[in-house]
Amino acid sequence: MSLDGFVLNALVHELNAELVGLRCEKVHQPTRNTATLLLTAKGKKHRLVISADPAWPRVLVSPAAWENPPSPPFFCLMLRKYLTGARLTKLSVAGFERVVTAAFLGRDELGNAATYRLMIELTGRHSNAVLVGPAGTVIDALTRVSMNLSSVRAVMPGLHYDPPPTQGRVSPESVTGEYLHLAASESEDPVHKVLYTNIQGVSGLLANELAYRYAPNAKARDLNLPEWELIAAQVRELAHAAGAGEVRAGYIYRADKARFHILPLTHLGTPGEEILGINALVAEALLFSNQSEQLAALRGSLRRLVAAALAKTERRIQALRGDLLKSEGSEKLRRFGDLLYANLGTQRLEGGEAVVIDYYDESMPEVRIPLDAKLSFADNAKQYYRQYARAQSTTQHAEERLRRDLSHLAYLETLLYGIDAAPDVETLHEISLEIGAMGLMPATAAAKRQATAPSLPRKFTCPDGVSISVGRTNTQNDRLVREAHPEHIWLHVQKAPGSHVLIHSTAGASETTLHYAANLAAYYSTLRASTNVPVDFTQRKFVKRPKEAPPGYVIYEQQRTLYVRQPTAPLDDQQDSNSST
Repeated sequence: MSLDGFVLNALVHELNAELVGLRCEKVHQPTRNTATLLLTAKGKKHRLVISADPAWPRVLVSPAAWENPPSPPFFCLMLRKYLTGARLTKLSVAGFERVVTAAFLGRDELGNAATYRLMIELTGRHSNAVLVGPAGTVIDALTRVSMNLSSVRAVMPGLHYDPPPTQGRVSPESVTGEYLHLAASESEDPVHKVLYTNIQGVSGLLANELAYRYAPNAKARDLNLPEWELIAAQVRELAHAAGAGEVRAGYIYRADKARFHILPLTHLGTPGEEILGINALVAEALLFSNQSEQLAALRGSLRRLVAAALAKTERRIQALRGDLLKSEGSEKLRRFGDLLYANLGTQRLEGGEAVVIDYYDESMPEVRIPLDAKLSFADNAKQYYRQYARAQSTTQHAEERLRRDLSHLAYLETLLYGIDAAPDVETLHEISLEIGAMGLMPATAAAKRQATAPSLPRKFTCPDGVSISVGRTNTQNDRLVREAHPEHIWLHVQKAPGSHVLIHSTAGASETTLHYAANLAAYYSTLRASTNVPVDFTQRKFVKRPKEAPPGYVIYEQQRTLYVRQPTAPLDDQQDSNSST
């Protein structure tokens, strides 16, 4: 994610109006790639954040507090030396390239007025921030670049500052349809790539949007001159608005990650939110990105814990099944004991084995039974009985452990489903407490992740107006069942991990409501991608949680079954407004 030339121009115009004239009071460098400048004047106070993060280089005003290292890096010391007390006189962008100049009027070593420039290069993996002195020489940089690291451009103290090399692309303010038509005629590239590689400041995101709007299915070389002129006119119009500071709002689209621009992104196919203020737009995208990263990191760590426990349980189940398979021959031990007793006085000894008549077989054949030569026939019989008793005890304990482990395995699978389906960090915090209670993670670590308040279930309203709740976690499923009216209708996908669903009606439910709720139960389960998904439903009074059962585990009766042909995503999921309080 990055700021393209259009968003950056609009942002800098907005920041210019807000920050110019403010004095730099404090400078910090909380991370290797990030510096913050506290700018103040007559009650105004703004923190300018400059980040050369290769994944998302940016500049914005943010109220967020940062934890600063006890010992500031050298670049931070240089910024403090030359910028503390200096006034910001101008923020500007070099055309539509992603280089911002922050000019400060301060004092040199002799006390004379001097202008220092902080060059903010938001150029992807080569992003940097460079402090340049009055003579145009580099004082220092976030990332020093020697000629050994780059044959194109060195950024080292004492060297003359040169901006990043341009790509030779045309300015969006002067691009013409004729220029684009000619570029396309000499290329096999699709429309979006022609735009991205030939127009300054155009990001892949904007190029995709323009291609979608004006040439959704066409190849670049097949577009005629009037079609290219339409695209060029849109680019010029957008460039003028951004460059003149006429843009007052932007649009953000939240999915797996935040996408944003000053132009509505219709090609994404999802509704976006209009955000007033470009700095607010960038800040919102940053917040969502940070939350998404935190969500992914927490989801991954919890998933690894549960997956490891699940694999361990599966290995134990496999071993127990092997033990039970071996013990299937234990009945023969009892029969050997019986036959030795039944043949006392009539048996004969041959080669260390007793030859006896098998009275269990109607034809009464002779069978051979291995003996311990140190023991009498009677004692050998007793030994076989003891071996049989031990085998039976082992079998009984193995069967009990197998039942417990199978139940535990099913519970771990519900945890894994809950982790994968969790929509936010708060829900994962609740699951981490559940995992901590199981002993899969230190209790202190789980406590640190405790949510400030328990999240609420997903809420839906079916077409005939009945309210439906869908649990997000095992503990929430328990709470749903515990607090429900006995006449409410409970649903759950059959024999698979999934959410508990409750229809909040004491007067029964229509076929429409039942099918709507069954779809929710199927969709919010591990069988979401399956067909003909069986969903059981019954009244809440027939649903019981056994004593000492794990969270989310219930037994039920008097159920009927509906089949959901193909689970579909609900249209009115109100989870965002009901996820926490």
